[in-house]
Amino acid sequence: RFFGESNSLKVLEYLFSKSNFDFTLSQISDDIELSRTAVRKAIRQLIKSDFVIISRKQKKSNYYRIKKESWKYIVLKKMYGML
Repeated sequence: RFFGESNSLKVLEYLFSKSNFDFTLSQISDDIELSRTAVRKAIRQLIKSDFVIISRKQKKSNYYRIKKESWKYIVLKKMYGML
């Protein structure tokens, strides 16, 4: 893992590695093998920190993606590309 082992970092790394797509909580939870509750808490933190946004709403589900417009994304992308 590049970013670390906390739940927020796992979610961030997952969304960062798939930055052209958006995902529901369930999709993220299944793919990174965390509970939906853990993913929901992580997503809340990442939204507050301006790393993640709700990209769309469909029926009862929110879709989340990395916030490419954020300067934080640009910095992380440069750092990630250095490895």
